[in-house]
Amino acid sequence: MLARKFPLEFKRNTVEIVDVAVLTAMFALGPVWALLVAVPSFVFRERLRTMFTSGADGMSILLAGATFGAFSSPVLDVSAPSEGLVYGAVLGGAVFYLSNAFFNALLLRFKYESGVLAKMRESLAPLVAPDIIAVLAALGTAYVTVAFGPAAALVLFLGGRGL
Repeated sequence: MLARKFPLEFKRNTVEIVDVAVLTAMFALGPVWALLVAVPSFVFRERLRTMFTSGADGMSILLAGATFGAFSSPVLDVSAPSEGLVYGAVLGGAVFYLSNAFFNALLLRFKYESGVLAKMRESLAPLVAPDIIAVLAALGTAYVTVAFGPAAALVLFLGGRGL
């Protein structure tokens, strides 16, 4: 909830710190832990929005976790970095954002009776740069976890936010 009030901004791009935390948890611990990290971001004042967000983001996290799991096991189970970790992180992050855009476009289809593909094109164009930054930040945190241990990743993650 605090992430909505304190976004991480780079010039014109805003990176959702919640996305970085969720992707880092997925890469480090697995999709179940990523769901637990994401639970506070599901809460909104409107009950319908809360239900949709929890369902759409939950499915996006599980799909991304399955994609990441096809290439690498969670970082805390790996003794040395490998190319599978990089491929899994990049593809898992891409699946996370693409599936999230699809579910949001689907909601707009039901709510406003508009085309899903047209809404996906509109919603993906402005999000590409921040999403790539979020995936790279989570990948960097995952690499630091493997190379230097979990404490170093925590320092990197919190230091990147300026805490």
